[in-house]
Amino acid sequence: MGGERFLIVEDEPLVALLLADALEEAGGTIVGTAAPVEEALRYIESEKIDAGLLDCNLNGRAIDEVASALSCRGVPFLFVSGYGQAGKPRDFADAPVLGKPFTHVQLMRATEALVRQGIRSPV
Repeated sequence: MGGERFLIVEDEPLVALLLADALEEAGGTIVGTAAPVEEALRYIESEKIDAGLLDCNLNGRAIDEVASALSCRGVPFLFVSGYGQAGKPRDFADAPVLGKPFTHVQLMRATEALVRQGIRSPV
């Protein structure tokens, strides 16, 4: 990675910290970590974001609105979920999923694939 800007939307503080630390260690920049949907939407409106990592369920609230906002801007994202493929929103069935728990290697592979996807996506 080379300075890509990530938004992390995760309601478990330790998972958010683990994601942020790993991405920063790999050379990424964390635009922000958000748990409420509204906070995530503010980051999307105000920051340049290269990729997003989204928990599927934020304290019982669906992530659909955040995924839609990123998608409308051409920002690639993946879901980070303990529910696997079954946990992601129906409208985003093609989006990648990183299952919890995950290894450092799995996280790096998944985010590198996102970054490559973003390079190919016209914005």
